[in-house]
Amino acid sequence: MQTDRKKVGIIGLGHIGRRHFQSLFYLKESADIFLVDQKEEGITSAKKMMAEEFKSSTFPHSLSCGTTLDTLPHFLDIVIIASPSNVRRNIIEAFLKKRTARFMILEKVVFQRVSDFSEISQLFNEKKVTVWVNCPMRTYPFFKEIKRRFGPSPIHYTVTGSQLNLASNVIHHLDLITYLSEDNVVVVDPRLLNTPFSSKRKGFFECTGTLSAYTRNHSTLNMTSFDQGGIPPVITCQSNEWRAVIRVLENKAWLACADHKWTWEEVDYKSPLQSELTCLYLQQLFSTESCDLPGFRESWNLHIPLLQSLSHHFYCKGEAASCPIT
Repeated sequence: MQTDRKKVGIIGLGHIGRRHFQSLFYLKESADIFLVDQKEEGITSAKKMMAEEFKSSTFPHSLSCGTTLDTLPHFLDIVIIASPSNVRRNIIEAFLKKRTARFMILEKVVFQRVSDFSEISQLFNEKKVTVWVNCPMRTYPFFKEIKRRFGPSPIHYTVTGSQLNLASNVIHHLDLITYLSEDNVVVVDPRLLNTPFSSKRKGFFECTGTLSAYTRNHSTLNMTSFDQGGIPPVITCQSNEWRAVIRVLENKAWLACADHKWTWEEVDYKSPLQSELTCLYLQQLFSTESCDLPGFRESWNLHIPLLQSLSHHFYCKGEAASCPIT
């Protein structure tokens, strides 16, 4: 008996939204795909990418595109909201006012206001939508192996490099240390950050310097972004029994452990592309109704100390104030 075709929507076709769409090319089963972006340029770019990918073969899915939410069907199996953070709440509310979905994947930073999390959580509960957040580092095979080797012990984690877009990207590393240590981040310390500056994305801010975080059971994270110098990113993880050093752009890592007298072992490292990952998450959701990404509630707990810390650094006042990161 033939099963019903899955319906998948993507709202927002900037760079990351198009990478989500590209990944859908590799779904194992045919699906009905719906794309929405208020700008025609985003839709045109997505269609061009599809045409280049399928020059000599047939696109295996049906495709529908539009510039408003009204072009979406009333029910989607999965909707990915890849809009900027400053409009994501409005999009979720508008979508769920007339439509629904079984599952939703939200881009990070999820919201700019702490208060948005509890209010939108109530809406998700009312509409019975299960939600995940796209912080994918915990899903990388390398870090799954690190978690297996290190075990649930306190971890000291660093990431350093030039122009890392710290304010936007630190949520990925906060999520990873939560996953590796099986612990909750309780403090995010902005005191060593430099003066904020306008991001390349209009209306948003970035900063360089060092942001520190601490978990309840004394794991630590330090992310340092230098404002110049072309320093390539390096990640380190350390516990009482293990050490790991990752040279991200070289796809190389080194591991050492106490049982082997701290002798370094070189291993391969890979940061999978978003275009390689989204299809895997959707296949998991279709088959198990769950996936390896952090759930909305878990990510909510991480966003709160981050938004509070950066709001203080950016001189935003009160929970109603927006923290201008995305």
